[in-house]
Amino acid sequence: MEFIEDKEISKVDEEIVKCLQKDFALKHRVFPFAVSDGKLLVLLEYGKEDTETVKGILKYIYKRELIFKNCSRETLSSLINKYMEEPQELPTKYINTNLSDKQNPVDAYIVNTIQEAMKIGASDIHFEPQEAYGIIRFRVDGVLQWYYQYPISIFTSIIIKLKLLGGMDISNTKNPQDGRINWDFNDKKIDMRLSSMPTTKGEKLVVRILYKNDRNVFSRIEESFSKEFYEKLENKNSGIILVTGPTGSGKSTTLYSLISRYSKESCNIITLEDPVEYEISSITQINVNSKAGLTFATGLRAVLRQDPDIIMVGEIRDEETAQMATRASITGHLVLSTIHTVNAVTSISRLRDMGIPSYLVGDSLTTVISQRLIRKLCPFCKISYTASSEETFFFSLKDNNILAAPKGCSKCSYTGYRGRVLVYEILEVTEEIRDMISKDKDIEYIKSKAIDKGMVTMLEYGKNLVRSGTISTKELIKHVPMD
Repeated sequence: MEFIEDKEISKVDEEIVKCLQKDFALKHRVFPFAVSDGKLLVLLEYGKEDTETVKGILKYIYKRELIFKNCSRETLSSLINKYMEEPQELPTKYINTNLSDKQNPVDAYIVNTIQEAMKIGASDIHFEPQEAYGIIRFRVDGVLQWYYQYPISIFTSIIIKLKLLGGMDISNTKNPQDGRINWDFNDKKIDMRLSSMPTTKGEKLVVRILYKNDRNVFSRIEESFSKEFYEKLENKNSGIILVTGPTGSGKSTTLYSLISRYSKESCNIITLEDPVEYEISSITQINVNSKAGLTFATGLRAVLRQDPDIIMVGEIRDEETAQMATRASITGHLVLSTIHTVNAVTSISRLRDMGIPSYLVGDSLTTVISQRLIRKLCPFCKISYTASSEETFFFSLKDNNILAAPKGCSKCSYTGYRGRVLVYEILEVTEEIRDMISKDKDIEYIKSKAIDKGMVTMLEYGKNLVRSGTISTKELIKHVPMD
């Protein structure tokens, strides 16, 4: 690494310097000072390592390739103290000049943080306190990414203002709280759910962003399923359709895509949700409120008196809800819901464990979709490599043993991934499968028979995506159960 002295730095780009917090520069002993041939020049104190964390943060902030140069501790400290001040506001490029209250920078911080989160499609914003500063992280494509940091005084003001907006008690910092904010940015409505938690370093706040009225969110899910699949579902008038998977696997979004297909004037559709994530015209949507006594089970009991054709229950999470959903399905209603299971076939044993007799599970269950959302390789920077002998065997590679791996570029914030793809399996409950369920057959036996009849497992579906270069081997192994 080239070693340079203070006098060798002819010019410092102050706009570049302003984009980084002084305390970050001091802690990690770095000083970005100029751009040359499109690459960011960064001074690094001699003896320090240019860690992957520091690299990732600098790449995310500046969206450029990095060139590190060594300098002495004295030179670095002198430059940091000369050009970097304790930040009192965000860099100019983040400030929204259209704010009506320009005298309140905290509002500007909040607005611009949320706008940036929306721009990159973040699902959550994490406000995390540290000793001397607060960190902002976004969850994008299911993974947390560092965004910005503020001095602790400004960070605390942001937490207080968000709690006020969310209807939370700002005097209570010792107990967890929940809040809610409805916001309209450029005619794009979002619903933010706030959750605060006391930590050893202060109060942490997580904001879940729900993009209301955004058809694109679940139209992308619709594109994952075939036309024939939807035609089969549209012919079902009763029974239970389940979507399974862990938190963050897109279960609710899949339910919405199904509901939107059924929505028509002649159909009375009622949903019970916690919370209502997307507003759909011409259907009745209800927010459950356990504090007021409106749970999934009690709500479902009331909904059955509203002459419904189709009922969507956000989640079957207890025995009472499972029993009510089963009763509704066998009395002529179509019930759509989610359940937490590893794969499609284990939803059968899960319903059995909730006290539903096997013959009723067989009579009521019609279709089970098990799914995962997996990050796609960035099409702009993914690289090809020759598969290992283990990969060649695992993916049954024959003529072509070339696979793809992540690299990282400015278009994917140097993560190597951009967007997500749905990996799923569909268990169609045929008469033969129904008979096996009713006779209390082992779920592994049922699964083998379903595969014999043409069911493609998540693992096999995912293998095809790896072979095509859509996803990486690492992401497949990380998210899909190895059957």
